[in-house]
Amino acid sequence: MNFIRNSLANSSLRRQRSSIDSRGQIQQISVTRQTDFQVACLETYQRHWQQLEETISNKTNKNESDDSVLFVISHLEHIISLVCNEFDRCKDFEDVFSPCLNHFLNNHVIAKVVSWSLNAHQSDELSIGIVSGLDSLLASAKKNGKDLDLLRHASIHKPVCNVLEYYNSSNHQKVPPKMETILVSLSYYICVLITREPSFLDLFYNLASQDHHPRFPLMTLLVNNMHHRGPQGQTARDSLKLLLSLAKEQQLLSVFTLESDFCPIVAGGLCAVFSDLPRVLPASVEKEGMFSSADIIQLAEVENFVTTLEFCDSILETAPSLVACQLLEFCYSGFLLPVFTPALFQDATGLNVKLLDSAVHVVSTRDSFPTALCISTRILICRY
Repeated sequence: MNFIRNSLANSSLRRQRSSIDSRGQIQQISVTRQTDFQVACLETYQRHWQQLEETISNKTNKNESDDSVLFVISHLEHIISLVCNEFDRCKDFEDVFSPCLNHFLNNHVIAKVVSWSLNAHQSDELSIGIVSGLDSLLASAKKNGKDLDLLRHASIHKPVCNVLEYYNSSNHQKVPPKMETILVSLSYYICVLITREPSFLDLFYNLASQDHHPRFPLMTLLVNNMHHRGPQGQTARDSLKLLLSLAKEQQLLSVFTLESDFCPIVAGGLCAVFSDLPRVLPASVEKEGMFSSADIIQLAEVENFVTTLEFCDSILETAPSLVACQLLEFCYSGFLLPVFTPALFQDATGLNVKLLDSAVHVVSTRDSFPTALCISTRILICRY
């Protein structure tokens, strides 16, 4: 009986050990497969990087055809694709299981390509490829909440600054529209980072210039695109709201806003969207005597006008008082007086319109401007 009992116990123990060994083997196979996949990715990354490095370091390619540019774009796309794949697997940028990402950051791959592009080729295709790669990296990192950590790294924000500086120096006239669209998308990540860590404003704000005027290419880009229709304009406006929310604490940003064309362009945009409003209203609006939310959505011109007014409202609420006053002055003298008033009373009879000397002198506190639409109501109508 003892022999039988001991035999059963030993058999059960052997089966248990066999099961443990089996599970351990399965786990080992899983780890081995994961390691093999990472090794294969790293080997592929290294091949692309070696060919890319040879191309951008070869001085004889500077005056060649577009073959070298297409060669660099192709390898850069593969490298960025491999780096993006690692974002889903790594916990931080020092993870030992992220060799491609670590090499990409530590060797300043993007910065080297940007430097080669600005010094040698400056082609539209290469510029679009670079900014598309940066945007893809940040978008992929954002899925795991790592976009700001990535943008903090010098190998990322320095080439971004160089691209924005190139945009500013070319007066955005030589920049292809597709590149400008991607730059606007890229700028939103920067504005979020600056909002959370205002010290990073110094990285994108250049005080040293030949004419002793500070340059802020990031804001120049956003101002030039804030009246675009669709996602591009909305992204630019959202980014500007984030920046101007810091203007009260950041004097450099406030001074640059006052000296820039921001306020005149906002007022000019009001004139443009107002002139696009339909001259004949839909029958439903005529019958009800008012616009509903559905009417605004269906009429793109009305929605653009309301969106621009809401943007003005948000700037008046968050910007410093000097910026708000300047914006009110330009809206009054550039929109209300020459555009809005004649259109409002062009068919009126028996009315005499009396305008104030200044939009700022309406009241003494900004609390009396709850919405941007209140600017229009500061026109005094006196019936005689």
